[in-house]
Amino acid sequence: MKFDDIKYLFTDTTKFFKDVKKESFKRSFLIYLTFGIIINAMASVMYTKDFNLEFFFYPAIFIGVLILSIASFFVVGGMIHLFVLLFKGEGDYFQTLKASAYGAIPSLIVSIPIQGFLLIFTSDMAAIATLIVTLPVTI
Repeated sequence: MKFDDIKYLFTDTTKFFKDVKKESFKRSFLIYLTFGIIINAMASVMYTKDFNLEFFFYPAIFIGVLILSIASFFVVGGMIHLFVLLFKGEGDYFQTLKASAYGAIPSLIVSIPIQGFLLIFTSDMAAIATLIVTLPVTI
């Protein structure tokens, strides 16, 4: 499966999952990680702006968020696999992780423009939210 074949995840899911069935977990995880790194980079800039941190905190935040997101991927994948076993599903833990990775890619792709929008307007949004919360008190 080529990276270009991700489009089948949106247009023909049956074909997509049939094609990736024979792929290794490593390949699916690397594709998931690619999208995750893009989103983590954007989120790290947002956190740096939101909490008025100096920009030199950015690498630490990026690495921390990346480690947490990778760890949560394996933990959530384990919880999903417990449900697979509970309902007498077939496959091992890494097959469940592979399906979870490919199943999460559409939401990751959709979140990139959302993160970009929030990145541009994050400080303004915080000001608006503060105004909305405090406005009834001041009136």
